[in-house]
Amino acid sequence: MKIAVTPHAPADALLARYAAGDAFLAARLGGDPRAPASFAAALARCKQHAFPRAELAESLFTANRDLGAGQECLDNARALAAPDTFAVVSGQQPGFATGPLYTLLKAASTIALARRLLDS
Repeated sequence: MKIAVTPHAPADALLARYAAGDAFLAARLGGDPRAPASFAAALARCKQHAFPRAELAESLFTANRDLGAGQECLDNARALAAPDTFAVVSGQQPGFATGPLYTLLKAASTIALARRLLDS
């Protein structure tokens, strides 16, 4: 069996265009991911919706406490109850050539983005 390798799948090209600030994609996907104003606009859109913040915060606090999480984690879980608090989340799907280092890179990138948004 022969496996053909292509340098960029269509999804890769789409992601590259979006990350580069493609105006067409930015208009449809919530803004330019490089622009801090896009994050502020996304946060403003989120604030227009009602979320069960208190219940979510308490559930996360309880689950993390039961897992033995540290105090900073527990404080952050409780902070989600406040209406001016936001969360930066990411995901990881297993795939070929995306091992543990890729997972660590995504985690570090997510933490860095959260800190950058917190400072702005």
